[in-house]
Amino acid sequence: MYFSIQNKIKEIFQGEKVETSYLNLLKMAINHLALFIHR
Repeated sequence: MYFSIQNKIKEIFQGEKVETSYLNLLKMAINHLALFIHR
């Protein structure tokens, strides 16, 4: 899980659309938190 986050961050910094990538990463983080809370 941690390595996939690191890879995602690398993709963000390499990509041109930085803001949208950050929003997608935020959505992913929120979704993961929601899954943990529902469990």
